[in-house]
Amino acid sequence: MSEDGFAEFDEDDDPDAYYRYSFYQTKPVQDPQQLEEAEKWEETVIRVTAPFSLIAKWCQNRFPATRRTWRRRLAAVTVLLFLVLVFTVASVLHSPRLRRFNFDSQRAREAGMRGTNKRQLQAKSSSILDEARSRHRHAAVDAGKLPNVNVHLKHPINVRSINEMTGFGHQGQLDSHKTLKHGGVVLPGPEIQPGEHVLVHLDFKGAPPKISYLKKLFPLIKELGATGIMIEYEDTFPFWGELKRYSSSTEKYSIHQVSQIVASAKQLNLIIIPLVDTIGNLDWILKHSDFGPYREIPTNPQTLCPSKEAGFELIKAIIDQILTLHNESNWIHLGGAGAQSIGECRVCKERTARRKWSREDLYLDHMSKIAQYVKVKYDMQAIIWDDELRSISHEKLSKSPLTDLIEPMILNYKESKPGDNSTLDLTSYQGSFKYIWGAGAFKGADSVDSLFPSYEGRLKNILEWVQFIRKTEGTTSLSFRGFVLIGRQSYISTHIFCRFSHFSTLCELLPVSLPVLGMILQVVKGSPPTSSAVIQYLTDVFSCPSLFEELAKATEDNNRANFHKNCKFDGSQIFSLALSIHSARANLDTLENSQSVKGYWTKYNLDNGFVSPMTMSQLDVIKTFLEINDTMTRILHSSEAVFGEVYGPDTVYELLDTFVIPLTSRARKWAAIARNVSTFGVSSGGFRGWKSRPVHHNGPSLGHLAEDL
Repeated sequence: MSEDGFAEFDEDDDPDAYYRYSFYQTKPVQDPQQLEEAEKWEETVIRVTAPFSLIAKWCQNRFPATRRTWRRRLAAVTVLLFLVLVFTVASVLHSPRLRRFNFDSQRAREAGMRGTNKRQLQAKSSSILDEARSRHRHAAVDAGKLPNVNVHLKHPINVRSINEMTGFGHQGQLDSHKTLKHGGVVLPGPEIQPGEHVLVHLDFKGAPPKISYLKKLFPLIKELGATGIMIEYEDTFPFWGELKRYSSSTEKYSIHQVSQIVASAKQLNLIIIPLVDTIGNLDWILKHSDFGPYREIPTNPQTLCPSKEAGFELIKAIIDQILTLHNESNWIHLGGAGAQSIGECRVCKERTARRKWSREDLYLDHMSKIAQYVKVKYDMQAIIWDDELRSISHEKLSKSPLTDLIEPMILNYKESKPGDNSTLDLTSYQGSFKYIWGAGAFKGADSVDSLFPSYEGRLKNILEWVQFIRKTEGTTSLSFRGFVLIGRQSYISTHIFCRFSHFSTLCELLPVSLPVLGMILQVVKGSPPTSSAVIQYLTDVFSCPSLFEELAKATEDNNRANFHKNCKFDGSQIFSLALSIHSARANLDTLENSQSVKGYWTKYNLDNGFVSPMTMSQLDVIKTFLEINDTMTRILHSSEAVFGEVYGPDTVYELLDTFVIPLTSRARKWAAIARNVSTFGVSSGGFRGWKSRPVHHNGPSLGHLAEDL
């Protein structure tokens, strides 16, 4: 016996006992039950190794003392080889290459092309696929035609008008029996076929979200039904070389972080289209004094001169670096908007006079050169905004090489005015382009300093697009490639939608706009925003009880004050904070314009003590001013941490200095006035009186007062 009480065996004396001992080293072999189990295991090993009897016999003769050890090893090898074989077969059967081969082979058999070469096979496959998509689109259009409704939406939006505009009957009943499925939830709705892709535009410049937040945002965008994202970096991109010093000095992404963005999107099968402005809206780079000579107008850094070769080289350098990190993208958006001022500089005037060109020719030449560069060097399809193309005649446009190089993206972010069809008129594009894109907006398109996007305005915009796509698809030679929901960081109040300017303020932050994005994405995909299935689906996705019921009913901005603040989606704390700021600002604006303040709390009355606090209306005003001040004090103390969950410290500082600190100063000023008003008429020595009016004036003359102003 060994020291631990186990039996000791020598392999040469009793091989079977030695084997059992070596296998049950941690248990006494005297236990009959364990011996019985060992015998059963041996029998199993013998049966498994039976097909290899010759090898087993050879091992037994060659190594007789350890025959069971060899049997055990042989059994293990056999099982391992079997598992490897199963895994190999499964991998081959499920490989993408084999599936693609079977897919192409099937199409080849259908088309009678089994013996053709690979290039012909792919061309035929693409033709068959396009034909199938075309039939599907036409079927969807025929099945989901809209009733004849007022496309201009003069009247306030309501449930009935929404159902009519989206092709649904009253109370959300379907006029078509088609359904859409999102995230495992079946949503009713006629399919509108907005194209192959539905993209969400992410505007990083000015307020780039943290990478940690983007990694949480991308799955939400995917869940809501988007197929990709369009990213606008500008100076948040990590340029290198000569361009490095023109990146944002504080909050820019690193090369590694951009790689993380690309990898996160790829993992979710979200395509990425980088947006690079190439003629207008270039203030991010032209604002630097080094590029003053590149401007079309020296005092305006918005527009690049299209007649200077140095400007063209600058754009090429920017594109090269961005596409180095986005080398798997199939499209690139080259901007093309904001070029109204081209043709104004001396060089452009001399060039147009020499070639007998118009301003339109300058634009077409510049954009053609850029698109040609992208096509030749990167074999990538270019997209541009169609703003400048709308005013170009069909004859001139059809003769331009630009039509073979780009796909126009039609941007319409507001509901059309009566008689205005310029933004949604495709007449001049027929015969010139094969594919077009559509673009609406989910934020940054309603007010220059708003905290929230207008739900009513965004919904009307998308509903008009839904109707337009349904009426257009199948009736022209143009096909919709996709639809993009634009989300600008800031807004410029002009008649033409203008992207974020580095001279305007931030508005409608991304986390605050996500519920509206979720709602209108369902509309783009063909579901009515008022249906119970959509509301329940969005409620579950965002964990926002009652929010979407109120969104579906809301027609006025002040209804947002009633929105629930207990949402749980990523960024919901900023959403709740913005609700509090919005409510405080709305209440403060209301009080400042109330009869009690405008009629009684004038500077003259306050300076001379002509205020009586002992009326119900005055007491309510005093109480409300004090409550607003308490609210803004709490917001001031918590907002830095809340904003910091999504944005960097410099962006947080700008948000505080724009939305929180000025409002807190206003609230404190009125709270101090309210406290003083509450003590008028009472003094420590008893009752206090008021002066007679008008008060005798001993100060400077009125003329001196006017001069001081």
